[in-house]
Amino acid sequence: MKRINIFSLLMTVLFMAGCDYNDKYFDGYDGNEIKDIVQYEGVYAGTYPEIGYFTDKSLLETGVDKMLKDTFKYVDAGSTAKIAIRYGDITPGLSATDMFAADYNYTLEKADYNAMGEASGEPGRYDNFDSYMDINHYISIFLKNRYPYALANKTAAVTYTYYASGATTTPLRIYKSDGSDWHFFDPYADVVEVSTKTAEMAFNGTDWKLQRLLGGSLKITIQTEELALLVDWVKAHKPEYMKDEKNEFYYGASTQHGNINNSYSNWKSNDPHKEYAGKSDSELQALMDERLASGLIELVLPQLITKPDSGMSYNVVYAIYGGRGRGNYVMSFMYNEEKKSFELAAGPVMQ
Repeated sequence: MKRINIFSLLMTVLFMAGCDYNDKYFDGYDGNEIKDIVQYEGVYAGTYPEIGYFTDKSLLETGVDKMLKDTFKYVDAGSTAKIAIRYGDITPGLSATDMFAADYNYTLEKADYNAMGEASGEPGRYDNFDSYMDINHYISIFLKNRYPYALANKTAAVTYTYYASGATTTPLRIYKSDGSDWHFFDPYADVVEVSTKTAEMAFNGTDWKLQRLLGGSLKITIQTEELALLVDWVKAHKPEYMKDEKNEFYYGASTQHGNINNSYSNWKSNDPHKEYAGKSDSELQALMDERLASGLIELVLPQLITKPDSGMSYNVVYAIYGGRGRGNYVMSFMYNEEKKSFELAAGPVMQ
């Protein structure tokens, strides 16, 4: 019995001594399980959809989850990864029930066809187009000559004569200006902008889950409808800044001309509180930019972006008259998830 007691005591002493030794010489040995936590950065090496990029976050998550599980067979919860991946942001076109109104409407006439050439195979030969002709080529050049000062994003609906299979019809095509050239435009088609983004993933012990999709951008072009939001707000809250029903000089929005009026002389001529008159051009331009950014943040973006993404850059394109120079400019905004509001990130810069 004594031998047993002595043996038990000896084992206890050895065990305690062993614990002290492990604690002293083996860092982290505290009786807890050592975990395999991964922090990985790389490029997506899995299979893309047939179009060559993702447009759905759930499918993206599934694809990246599979790739990471194939790469890391044994990892623990808490592991993270940042994966560069191609993603397409979709701007929906008009629905079938929506009516589209072009800025310009024109029907080609005999003289127009003749100006395009009267030789065999050219529109002026029979004053029509046929299946052998590049209709977009001819009409794009025609529109550039007819509307040489059209701003970017202006649209034109052109009706023309078309001959095929012994029958003559008068179809209509819509074109959009980029500020220089005219291009065929379908307002009912979705627009996809593809860019490389970063998928931030976290492993929960079972699957890799998408936390955020960072990078990429969404282009938003300010049209008359968005300008009307600014004009209507000024009309309701600061009517003294209204020049007339379609032009205001608090933000500078003009639904009459479809642009932002930054003309320094026009602002100083419409100065109800005498706040513009004493400013230099650069000081007044800074105020214009600040006012417009606040209007886009408070009035326009919340109407256009109903489900904002904090990882997205929202690039707002608008046309300017006067000020720092006539043309198209861009302001970039990010969505602050914590503040639940948009914030100016960069700009304005000329497009």
